[in-house]
Amino acid sequence: MKVDEELLKEFEEVCREYGLDSEKVLNELVSEWVANRYYDVWVFKFVKFMYFVVLPVLLICVVIYAEVF
Repeated sequence: MKVDEELLKEFEEVCREYGLDSEKVLNELVSEWVANRYYDVWVFKFVKFMYFVVLPVLLICVVIYAEVF
């Protein structure tokens, strides 16, 4: 992963100003980003499943129901 050294130094300086451990804060931010990324992928897969599987089956059931009654 490519890291901007100047930005990293500025981040560490801000963390020092507020008395925070920069490594701990960075790890927490990265883990939150990864969790959000995983959540976005899960939501996309769920929506895709609903659109391509559930919706067609539901429409077929409605058509069959309309033909029978």
